[in-house]
Amino acid sequence: MAAAPPAKVAVVGAGLAGAACSSQLAVQGTSVSLFDMGGRGPGGRTSTRRQSGYQFDHGCQYIQPAQDNRLQDLFKHWQDQGALAEWKGSFGIVDQSNRKYRKEEERALLVGKPSMDSLVQHLAAQQGIQQHWAFKVQRLEQLKDGQWLVHGLQRHPGDDPDDPRTEGPFNAVLLADILTCQGGVGSVDLGLDAAEKLLHPVGKASNKAPCFSLMAALHVGSQEAGIAAASVTGCDSLQWIACDTSKP
Repeated sequence: MAAAPPAKVAVVGAGLAGAACSSQLAVQGTSVSLFDMGGRGPGGRTSTRRQSGYQFDHGCQYIQPAQDNRLQDLFKHWQDQGALAEWKGSFGIVDQSNRKYRKEEERALLVGKPSMDSLVQHLAAQQGIQQHWAFKVQRLEQLKDGQWLVHGLQRHPGDDPDDPRTEGPFNAVLLADILTCQGGVGSVDLGLDAAEKLLHPVGKASNKAPCFSLMAALHVGSQEAGIAAASVTGCDSLQWIACDTSKP
């Protein structure tokens, strides 16, 4: 008897959650199609910006070491693969009211190596994952047999028109980006039945808050503060400062 074909799963959102999920599914023999509307490739909130020879992790700054044994094993596996490393340095708190720095106890923080987005790129490159970058998923359609079609636009650089595309069918669709359920630029039409099951609880369970990143480069030879990163207290506009060159 011929072996059953592998299950096919579509994952929408190639941030850390989507890439990690896709990698785990692929390792188990699932055929994964990973979609992301970003034109620069995977990353999501772990994106890295490169400009004029400089590199900035302007989204997620680090990964907190896990307490759960399963996550500890997963992070150790990523470290063994060279995609994750410990960020060592002086971490502390800057009090804006008196402009004093207080060093915290040493703690182990984990970061992608050599950048935060490189961890996601490593996971998304797992064999068994088909990558769909610059693909804006617009609508999901569930067929009578329970399978799913993914409808969207394949975006092109410059002024070239977007191409309508349909991918599938898939046995399941996993939404790995909260924006798909909250409206706005990343929203996806899930269909009436799916929307009633998913949109209400997801929308109620989460809130969005804007966060802005300032990326600055200092001239070679400039005086360094001597710290890797610090939280800022007593300031309404600044919460965190980090030196990217202190990362591994």
